[in-house]
Amino acid sequence: MNQYFSEIEKAGHQVVCSPLLSNAYITQLQRGHIALSYVFHGYLQRLFKTLEFRRFDVVWIEKECFPWLPAEFEIALNRAQTPFVLDYDDADFHKYDSHASRMIRLCLSRKHRMIIKKASLVIAGNDYLANYAKSNGARHVEIIPSVIDLKRYHCVKQLKSPGNFVPTVGWVGQSSTAKYLKKLGNVFRNIKSQGIAKFCAVGITPSHFDLPMDGYDWSEASEVYDILKMDIGIMPLSDGLFERGKCGYKLIQYMGCGLPVIASPVGVNTIIVDHGLNGFLAETEEEWYTALTRLICDPDLRYRMGLAGRRKVERLYSLQSRAPRMISLLEGVASHVVSPVK
Repeated sequence: MNQYFSEIEKAGHQVVCSPLLSNAYITQLQRGHIALSYVFHGYLQRLFKTLEFRRFDVVWIEKECFPWLPAEFEIALNRAQTPFVLDYDDADFHKYDSHASRMIRLCLSRKHRMIIKKASLVIAGNDYLANYAKSNGARHVEIIPSVIDLKRYHCVKQLKSPGNFVPTVGWVGQSSTAKYLKKLGNVFRNIKSQGIAKFCAVGITPSHFDLPMDGYDWSEASEVYDILKMDIGIMPLSDGLFERGKCGYKLIQYMGCGLPVIASPVGVNTIIVDHGLNGFLAETEEEWYTALTRLICDPDLRYRMGLAGRRKVERLYSLQSRAPRMISLLEGVASHVVSPVK
């Protein structure tokens, strides 16, 4: 979302950004700690910010204003008569309607359905999210995939000499998604024992998950640099409801840096990855081993696939290609021009 702010301002509009949680909270979360004091402060600030919504022409919300609280807080926006846009790049509604706690399901499973009906526009990152919004009464739904800013991702991986060079297979994520990596631990150990590749993970401490990977702390300032240390980018997933709603952002990041990718054939991954062209789709451990070793042992293939991926990102998954449509949609909402569901 925030990637669009500079483009919106260039179009002559003012943007006021109000994140729920601070950078300090995110830093603690990456280290496996939940700082409740930061959470309380963030919710309190958000509550006061909602009182100012009347002075804006449109409010752009990423998923929801108050996670884990009833829909009434978001519905209050409607009473302020300020049109608002909901932006989904994850199936966050499933964290409520599929929650293990019966109480959570009872109290919150209908939350997103209720606020979707009140939104002037729902922006969905893929078909799965768009279909959910349409089936729950959204007035206007638009699919705009996750994007990267080509100005930040301007460096592209170059072909490397096979020689004694050992490629690095890398992953970017956080503790909550490290479970997908664990299922491939034996594959990683097998390949690493052969001495043909190294493995790294950005955003977690791999030893905490018994993974044979080097670990790097994540930061917004260093993430592109860290991806450029890699030679192959991976995105394993389970095939669940929440996973089907993911928008493949890490794949887009890898491809934006000119890396070939390997991903589980789940949800939008099957659209982003053109199997055999810019990467491989792999489901079983055997398929992952085959795809990894093929790319590890063939530097020319890595380069060709990385170049194809970069070109696809430039065409379909870049800020530069999507900003005009996003700005047009927000201007339409601000002008109270609401289109029917598509």
